Amino acid sequence: MNKVYGLYAISASNGWAIAAVGITIVFTGLVILSFIISQLHKVLALIEKGTEKFADFYQKKNSGKNSNNTEKTVQYVLNSLSAGEKESVKQLSCLVGRMDEHFSLPKLVRLAEISDLDNSFAGINTLLDSGIIGPDTEGYFLWDENRFKKLVNC
Repeated sequence: MNKVYGLYAISASNGWAIAAVGITIVFTGLVILSFIISQLHKVLALIEKGTEKFADFYQKKNSGKNSNNTEKTVQYVLNSLSAGEKESVKQLSCLVGRMDEHFSLPKLVRLAEISDLDNSFAGINTLLDSGIIGPDTEGYFLWDENRFKKLVNC
């Protein structure tokens, strides 16, 4: 049996075809990758536009209401609360008073759980709906003491 060496061995074993297929696969992968990278800014802009639209929608939803109608609605909601829920709202105000001016909502929930408040989630939701607890521009929340006193009458 003769051993074959060099370029003849590559030709005899279909090495040129295998090399061509490998080069084609690598080149195609690089072209696809460069196309994806070249169009990535469009995808990111689309994602950013979607989050801006969501933020605008959320802000319009919360600020687009007539404040007089909002206060009437909130007053109705607060009047429809049970005595236990009203007490929970007042206890939440005490917890918020011990926190920073800009506070994290999960921290308030955790403190309410530690304090073993009844209906703490309902109370926090009522405070959010009424605007007593409102978002700031940095992802935290603020307590509106004047609104709380006005709406809860304490």
